[in-house]
Amino acid sequence: MSTQYAQRDHRIGWMMGGAISILVVAGALYWFLQVNSSLFGGDGTAGVETTLPAAAPSITGEITQVLRGTTSAGQQDEGDPDSPVASGDGPAQTPVGKALIGVLVEEKPAAQSGSDKAQVSIRGQTRILKQDVGVVRAGSARDLRTGQRVRAWFDGPVAESYPVQATGAVILILEAE
Repeated sequence: MSTQYAQRDHRIGWMMGGAISILVVAGALYWFLQVNSSLFGGDGTAGVETTLPAAAPSITGEITQVLRGTTSAGQQDEGDPDSPVASGDGPAQTPVGKALIGVLVEEKPAAQSGSDKAQVSIRGQTRILKQDVGVVRAGSARDLRTGQRVRAWFDGPVAESYPVQATGAVILILEAE
């Protein structure tokens, strides 16, 4: 009879040990995702490299538009494709709440012509940093706002349109002056 109880106790102990191990692994995974993923409410800044590129920024200016929409080509604008457009119209936008896909940066927003403008796409590899009392810290796409001064470094080819269109390698949010 005692052998029967010993075997049962051994099985219960083994199952409890397995359950505790699963809980520990699940807890560690949950913590990792919270810190590293905006899907779970984290800011996605854990482990982000905060050194700036050695090259001069591709553009320095003010964010005049935060562009939201889908990342699939052809799905960003839900408006009428036959509606008239003017050369002064900005890029089409979808309602707030969609994924952030880029920012429009203007060197001199008040200038009617002649100043640099860039539509900077934000991808998974784009590093967003913010300057805070002279120290560069990791930021996230949620930190980007209209009216902020930024420096942006491009990655890959640049479409030579006006405004130029490029993928951001690094976007540095400058301190308010």
